[in-house]
Amino acid sequence: MLFPSNRDFRKDRLFSGVLVAALFVSSACSSDEPKASAVTFEQYFNSFALDFEPATDRGQLAARSTLVVEAALIDLIDGPTFGSSEADPAASRFALFVFESPAVAEPIYVRLPRPNTSDVAAIRDAMPLGARAVLYLIPVPPIPGNEKKLWFGVDPNVQQWDITTPQGFILERQTESGEAMIDLPIDGSEGLADAPVEGSDVSAWLPADGTVVPSELEPAAPAGNAASALRAMFWMLYLVLVAAIAIATRTLAVVFETPHDPHARATTARAANELNAWTAAADYRTPNHLSTSAHAL
Repeated sequence: MLFPSNRDFRKDRLFSGVLVAALFVSSACSSDEPKASAVTFEQYFNSFALDFEPATDRGQLAARSTLVVEAALIDLIDGPTFGSSEADPAASRFALFVFESPAVAEPIYVRLPRPNTSDVAAIRDAMPLGARAVLYLIPVPPIPGNEKKLWFGVDPNVQQWDITTPQGFILERQTESGEAMIDLPIDGSEGLADAPVEGSDVSAWLPADGTVVPSELEPAAPAGNAASALRAMFWMLYLVLVAAIAIATRTLAVVFETPHDPHARATTARAANELNAWTAAADYRTPNHLSTSAHAL
C-alpha cells in the first residue's frame, strides 16, 4: 500500500536538509570516488543532520505522524540514490532501516541518509539488529515527474517512510556492560516536554493514546479466527434447523391426532365454522376497504 504525502509540514526543508547533509559528508572525502570504511553506531548517526521543526510533546508529534508504532529493527538494506546517475560520486544516497511490528501487516522501511564514505554492509554491521524501537513516521511523498530521471533504485511497490522529526526515532540497544539503554541517536531529538524518565521501557515513548496505524496497514484477521467463525455459524444454523424440524414434527403430530379425540373434533369444527364466518365477512368488506385504500394513496 503506497501512501501519498499528507503532510506539507516543512516537507521541502526536511528533504533539502537530508540532501545537504549527505552531500556535506561526501564532499569531506578527499577522493572523487566514495570509499567504504568501517563505521560505528555513533559515527553513522553523527554523519548527517536534518532541518525540522521540533514537536513540543509526544501528543503533538503523534498528531503530525501517519504511523506511530513499537517495532523491531530486523535489517538494513541499500536504499535509493538521487543524482545525475547511479554512479555519480556527488549523489545523495540513502539506507533503508527495515522494521517489523505486530501492528502492521508489512515491513516498515525507514529512509535515512547513507554517507558516501560508508557502504550498506558497514552501516548494517554497526546497527543493533533485533533492537526494539518506537517510530513516529510520515510517508515519503511520490517522486515528481520532473525528478524521476534523477532517482535510482526506487522500488515502486515499497512504501518508504521518513521520520517525522529526530524525536520520533527511538532505539533500545545494549551498553557495553549488557544493559538495555534508550537511545535517540539523531541530532535534534531533544525537546519533548513529556519525555519518559530515564530507565523507562522503550514502549513508554509511545503517545498516551497508543499506536497510530492506518487501517490499510493493519494485519488481516488470522485464518484460524476466520475458520472458527465459520464453524460457529455452521453450528448455529444447524441448531436452528433442528429446532425448526422439531416444531414442524410436533405440529403435524397434533394435526393428525385430532380426529381421534371427539372433544378435539368438536373444537376443530367450531374453529372451522368461526373461520368460515370471519372469511365471509372479510370477503364482504374487502371491496370497500380496497377502494378506500386506493383513494387514500
